[in-house]
Amino acid sequence: MPPSAREREVEVHGLDPREAMAALVRFNLRYTAAHPEFVALLNQENVHRAAYLKRSDKVRALYSPLVETLSAVLARGVAAGVFREGVDPRQLYITIVALGHFYCANIHTLSAILGDDLAGEAALSAREAHAVEVVLGYLRP
Repeated sequence: MPPSAREREVEVHGLDPREAMAALVRFNLRYTAAHPEFVALLNQENVHRAAYLKRSDKVRALYSPLVETLSAVLARGVAAGVFREGVDPRQLYITIVALGHFYCANIHTLSAILGDDLAGEAALSAREAHAVEVVLGYLRP
């Protein structure tokens, strides 16, 4: 199941906007780390310039609810005074995905370069905390 389907299962509506955003960031990173086959599939699809993905009439329907969820969380955060105005939810979605995807797609080379096991739980938890901090810092008014 693609992350978009699982991401809709993340309950954010009853959460404080900051915690809701953090939950979406954590989910994305953890899903990507747990599904290296999805990372490989995306990488291959990009090599082929999304030739197969472009043929699908379901792709946009899968991902548009995620942008809607981000938009709703952003609006609640702005109304609560904890997020700044003017954030493009599509750009934010790309940033959230990038924070997890790059790390997971390059985990072996990064581990070799940096001399650490970045696939271990401690490293993944540290990356998760950093990604949440980056996104929430960007959203701060």
